[in-house]
Amino acid sequence: MEGRTGALIWLVGHAVGWWLARRLPRFAAAADADRAPVSVVVPARNEEGNVAACVASLHARAGDEVIVVDDESTDATALLARGAGATVLQAGPRPDGWLGKPWACQRGVEAASHGTVVMVDADVRLAPGALDALAAMVRSHPDRLTSVQPWHAVERPGEHASMLFNLLAIMAARPFGRRQPLAFGPVLACSRARYLALGGHGHPSVRGALVEDLALGRTFGDVASHVAMPSAARYRMYPDGVAGVVRGFTRSIGAGLGRTDPLVTVLAVAWCASLGGGLFVSPWLWVPSAVQVLALSRRAGRYGPVGAALYPLHLAFFTAMVARSVALRALGGSVEWRGRRVAVR
Repeated sequence: MEGRTGALIWLVGHAVGWWLARRLPRFAAAADADRAPVSVVVPARNEEGNVAACVASLHARAGDEVIVVDDESTDATALLARGAGATVLQAGPRPDGWLGKPWACQRGVEAASHGTVVMVDADVRLAPGALDALAAMVRSHPDRLTSVQPWHAVERPGEHASMLFNLLAIMAARPFGRRQPLAFGPVLACSRARYLALGGHGHPSVRGALVEDLALGRTFGDVASHVAMPSAARYRMYPDGVAGVVRGFTRSIGAGLGRTDPLVTVLAVAWCASLGGGLFVSPWLWVPSAVQVLALSRRAGRYGPVGAALYPLHLAFFTAMVARSVALRALGGSVEWRGRRVAVR
């Protein structure tokens, strides 16, 4: 590739990366002493290492209810959830066509007694005031699904393998001039009445979806997605490191590719091309690309300069995971997820 042409292509992709990653609003906690009570639903399967800390982090007030839906756990999840003060609901056997998390969420929302429902994954930690902020968003837009991507509190080296996946998820989550159909699953908030009227996780397109958050967002049709400030919501998505990243994104990335805004997909690919292609244009372009990856990744989580400097390896890993997910979808393969075999479709 000719130097000037290659440099121009890199520059365009580089600029696109800055723009895409900064389009989503930030989520911050905001205390509201006068808000109405809310129902919090925590779907949990074998989460004994997380569930008590999750319930404690909700900072539920008198009048709030916290429902932990135990999805056939084989550990102490239910015992620890009760000890933390939550109501435990046994999800029970799943009907045909349902996956575990949609079934647990549906059961929990149906059992909830308040008009505003917040669904929180067991590995999420909310800050004081976070529930208040979510309740205010639902009150302002009762027909909308509000979603939050928590800040990734990565600790072990292998967890850094999720860096590029999370950046691209943030980039893909806001379309151009149309209602947002994509939601982040770890934190969801909505009107209970609206959820049930649309079918919620029981909607035929949601109950068996590998990426149930995306499917639920399409069912609502109007979604407000946010990226959390580190002081508002955190989680460790893959504490088991690279193996968890491989399982998780093999399960979800192929299914998510066809649900993003086509123009956003093209622009995200352009950014990835700038990361890879810049090295072939000039080794000096590695420096601004690494600086960009570092700056943008810190918006998503506790990612550091070493991972940013090794961004070509992240790009190669991401490409391999996309290929693996697409191949398994085409061949009808499956992966293990939460102790169950799940078809990649």
